[in-house]
Amino acid sequence: MTNMSFILLSVLLMVSAAFAEHDGFSISSHEGNLNIATFSAPPKWQKNQILCCTCQDFVKQTTPKVHLKLQQNINKFCNMFTPHVKNKCLGFGGKLKEKILKFLFPGKNIRDTCQKRKLCMY
Repeated sequence: MTNMSFILLSVLLMVSAAFAEHDGFSISSHEGNLNIATFSAPPKWQKNQILCCTCQDFVKQTTPKVHLKLQQNINKFCNMFTPHVKNKCLGFGGKLKEKILKFLFPGKNIRDTCQKRKLCMY
């Protein structure tokens, strides 16, 4: 996934969240009679499938990239030390990486992560 598609996916996620939060949108004429488009988001108790699918795609695409970037930074930092300290550093870095990933992606799987972030209601 290129940086541009990652940015577009992020923007889509933010727009979907804002859309759901404000109960949809309406584009209408100021003169009163002409409605170009009217659409409203489902009530809060209903599922918002667009938001949920967007979240799941976002988590699916970003999890491996975040994991790889964290591991690269850990390796880069720990390689500065002597072999004995490097091994301890890598062990500590691995534990820290898992805590960071658990914080960013708290679910057991993709759907569970989006549910815990309240982006999927089911």
